[in-house]
Amino acid sequence: MQLKNGHLYCCILAILCFTVSPAQLRAQSFSENQIKGAFLYKITKFVRWENDKKVNLCFIGEKEDASGETVGKTVASLASKEKGKFEVSRDVNINDIKNCNLLFIGSKAEPSLQDILAILETQPIVTISDISSFTRRGGMFGFFKQDNNVSVELHFQNAKKSGIKVNSALQEMITIIK
Repeated sequence: MQLKNGHLYCCILAILCFTVSPAQLRAQSFSENQIKGAFLYKITKFVRWENDKKVNLCFIGEKEDASGETVGKTVASLASKEKGKFEVSRDVNINDIKNCNLLFIGSKAEPSLQDILAILETQPIVTISDISSFTRRGGMFGFFKQDNNVSVELHFQNAKKSGIKVNSALQEMITIIK
């Protein structure tokens, strides 16, 4: 699924407007992975967990992957602005993933993807990745490129099976896979 009519870029621009000054926006352009990181951070605003006092954003298989590391650094930077609301755990191992609220699965973790998704199948943990066909393999949110733009898809049934409730405002920005 993809964000409709460039909504991803509007969403990212809105995030950036609240976190950086106009001079900073003009002075730099954002990489694909920075956009992914900003979206990953923003998704926490559209998802509800049972215990959402503190959101644990986790990354597996991203430290050895340059693009995943950029996503992780972007999220950590944005989350640091909301002290006490987020915990960012980078380079977690498969034994620790049940402690996460949101798990970004980097490409270096692809060999373990089915094991990771099997562990999390009924857990209230949002999964997101840029691994090819991620949502069709059991993940919830997947990044992909279309026409040189970053797009996002949500596999609604995978989210529902895990007990994740996605706010309708986010559902309006993306096309849902049922």
